Amino acid sequence: MWPYATRGSRFMSDVSEISPSALEAEDFSTNAASIKLWLPEKLVAAIDVLCDQHDASRPDVLRWILFEHVFGRVELAHLKRRMSARLKEMEKIEIMRSARRSATEEGSTPREINARHLGKATEDLKLFLPARLKLELQDLADAAKQALSDYLRAVLARHLLGERFFRDWQAALAKAKAEAEPSFRECSRLRQPGSLPAC
Repeated sequence: MWPYATRGSRFMSDVSEISPSALEAEDFSTNAASIKLWLPEKLVAAIDVLCDQHDASRPDVLRWILFEHVFGRVELAHLKRRMSARLKEMEKIEIMRSARRSATEEGSTPREINARHLGKATEDLKLFLPARLKLELQDLADAAKQALSDYLRAVLARHLLGERFFRDWQAALAKAKAEAEPSFRECSRLRQPGSLPAC
């Protein structure tokens, strides 16, 4: 919710009638699947801000973010309505302001760019979550042609650190990839059959 709101909702009808949940019959209370995540320092710090604000654990904050990523904010609202005792107050959030680049990425490798933007991957986390949610996340990662852990780090960076930070980070990665491709092509051209690699 916007923190400077001056008045509450004037909507008096039943929200489940005007926009029914497509997941009404789904059970998300059991975390029967797991995902292995290495989280960089900056994402851990951002998650901890939300943990403090909502008095929630890191796994609960991550499940919330990933559910919203897959199914949307409205379905999360429906889930909260159905499971208000467990998920109360989690809609009241203001995402941290976008972090901006403080250094150039000239000549950097993707690993160095990731470390510069997100910090080192210091947290080895095994997250338990509903099987349906993991299946949907895996499908999205496959569609993006990314490993699940890489896809989830991007999702968390975009959600926690803002669109401007995300775009700056991705632009730096794209630039590094574009700069590396000519070198790779030149190296391949210089190789001769039966000879040692030229580079």
